[in-house]
Amino acid sequence: MTIDFSLILLGLGTTLALITAIGAQNAFILKQGILGRPMMPIIVFCIAADALLYAAGIGGMGYLVQEVPWVQTVLLWAGVAFLLGYGLMAAKRAIWPSGEALVVTPQDAIGPGARVPDEGSTVQDLERDEVDATHRGGVAVKRRAKARARSTARRATTSEPSVLALLLTCAAMTFLNPHTYLDTMVLIGSVGNQQGDPGRWLFFVGAVLGSTVWFFALGFGARLLRPFFARPGTWRILDGFIALLMFFIAGHLILG
Repeated sequence: MTIDFSLILLGLGTTLALITAIGAQNAFILKQGILGRPMMPIIVFCIAADALLYAAGIGGMGYLVQEVPWVQTVLLWAGVAFLLGYGLMAAKRAIWPSGEALVVTPQDAIGPGARVPDEGSTVQDLERDEVDATHRGGVAVKRRAKARARSTARRATTSEPSVLALLLTCAAMTFLNPHTYLDTMVLIGSVGNQQGDPGRWLFFVGAVLGSTVWFFALGFGARLLRPFFARPGTWRILDGFIALLMFFIAGHLILG
């Protein structure tokens, strides 16, 4: 059998055109990447979820979602509730930033040359480490050292979410968003089914490839933004943007 690579490229291009829009899932992945949290499980989950939905859409489930009214209604209001709740949490972080929102990683917080804080580290320990590190570099900035040390101490006492918790949040972002089904099952499904057999499955391969390229670029590329997020103000701006985005998407869903 001759493989028509143009169909694979069509699937890849169609997916990238749809998936690169700023949405709830992409905003969530972006923030986790900046925070330096485990990205591989999240990326693999997102790719697998997209592949499942693409296959369902190309296999005919897109028609069901499009034609059965109550399925759309349930997905709509579940998605609205989740988006509003997540938006409120982001707005709270923007107005009253937590310790986690102030520091990307312990290394970023305490500067080069200082040790990563142990679980029982005190503010005094961290201040001493930072002052020592800055003296070694020839510049002692005690005020900055104290601010960074306090932020790091708060982060050290704040438990990080587990991989399971991150995956559950990502799953909610994915499956409680009606736009997910519109993009993956209805739009991708309809374009793929127009390619006939076996062309629609070559289109499917290209669609999964597009998701793979995007999620790896977004998840691991976000880490390049870490230096910009060592400042509390930058985190507040990001959380404010996420809150507005969640509210906008929820309002768009309600108003149709």
